[in-house]
Amino acid sequence: QLRDGRRSVAGMARCAARGQQSRWFLFGAAFASVVLLSGVVFGWPNMRRILRRDGLLTAECEGPEGAPHRDTDQCASQELDFGLIYTAGSWSNQFSRLPVGMFLDRFGPRMTVCINAVLFGVGCVIFGISSELTGLAAGFVLIGIGGAGVQLAVQNTSSLFPARRSMAMATLSGAFQFASLIYLIFELVHLHYNAQRSTLLLVHSCVAGAVAIVGWFIWPDQPFTAPPPQVKAEASLDIYSAGPTQPTGAPAEGAGKRQSESAVEEGSKGAEAPEEPRNLRDLSFYDQATSREYLLMLCWFSLHMLPAQFTVGTIGQQLELKGDSTGDHLRAYSAIFAASALVTPLAGLTIDRMGFPTAMLAVNTLLTLSYAVLIIPLLDVQPIAYVCYSVGRVCLWAVMFSFCGAVFGFRHYGKLAGGGLAFGACLSLLQYPALDATLTRFDSDYLFINSLWCALSVSMYTVVFLLRRLLPGAGGTRS
Repeated sequence: QLRDGRRSVAGMARCAARGQQSRWFLFGAAFASVVLLSGVVFGWPNMRRILRRDGLLTAECEGPEGAPHRDTDQCASQELDFGLIYTAGSWSNQFSRLPVGMFLDRFGPRMTVCINAVLFGVGCVIFGISSELTGLAAGFVLIGIGGAGVQLAVQNTSSLFPARRSMAMATLSGAFQFASLIYLIFELVHLHYNAQRSTLLLVHSCVAGAVAIVGWFIWPDQPFTAPPPQVKAEASLDIYSAGPTQPTGAPAEGAGKRQSESAVEEGSKGAEAPEEPRNLRDLSFYDQATSREYLLMLCWFSLHMLPAQFTVGTIGQQLELKGDSTGDHLRAYSAIFAASALVTPLAGLTIDRMGFPTAMLAVNTLLTLSYAVLIIPLLDVQPIAYVCYSVGRVCLWAVMFSFCGAVFGFRHYGKLAGGGLAFGACLSLLQYPALDATLTRFDSDYLFINSLWCALSVSMYTVVFLLRRLLPGAGGTRS
């Protein structure tokens, strides 16, 4: 019996080791899928330069004093068309997370990854072969939808690391921004090797097909679930266990009655016992979505999303108007924008150690500073703006995704995170009339709009203060 017991313990240890390796492999696969597809729409500043170099959408453009239009000339009608393409793609990337989230909750990661990777590939083909506004916008919309769906489907791998859930979630959010590096690479290849846009996009379409094929074999039909709070992650052997309807750490059947009885007994001992914070994970979707915690986070995130989306779409022209005729500053911005993904583990660690309000204060400060520096007309100080903006932006999304998972669990995660991004996406449609007003009424002067974004960011400190009063402890990474 002793030998049998030892063999049993050894077998459990081997299973645990395999479980550790499997969860790291799956997290690596999730990270790679997000990097290859999910956030490429936010590499738009580099794709814009490719489109300008190809001479697209210049029918209403003229050079100085009626001379033929050159790709280095500023053209308001072309910039408005570019703004429409980017707005459509960025809106679809954010808004589609609501229907994709509902699909994910119903059909699971495998189907969600495969279908959205195929949509992404189709969008690449359409965008690569089109030269008119309609085709370019339609292709970019599909690229946005497909990339968003892949990211949302694989983010639940963070539940395999319950002790570092926010760090894992923030890392995947950083991978989303790192994906923008792909269009920087495309722009350099297009510039130095005269590669055709259609060829570059076709290659990317093939990559999306590979993600779909691999995803069919490695992703489960149901989201991953973390072990209960009393069980360490290292002891979890079945990482493919599906969470049907009950959120992680939810009480077993009958536990609510026992807890109520226990509460009555505690109450009889004295009224001075502190009240425990309510467990938002046990609430219905409606109660979670209408909770003060979620509504405040939604307000903070959505109002930051509008200027954040506007800045990605216009940073290329803003730098050009400040003197970046060669595009060197834009490429530096793109590299920093992608590399800022490296700070997301630190952002997640900050959330795990110090709470959400502290991370939100840091994001607020970085974004406010970036818009303030963009007001300055000097090109040499702009690296401060795009460093602060890139780090603040990636942490903005990381905080939102981590908040939904940590505070509300993963039972309704797809609908909460997807709904929040869908609401923010609808609000961010205001970026196009803001661009129209900047190009026409203010004659391409971004002083007013950047001042407005700066004031809006400052006002968000009030929301952080209100949310801090609601969350328990240092910030509410509820277990």
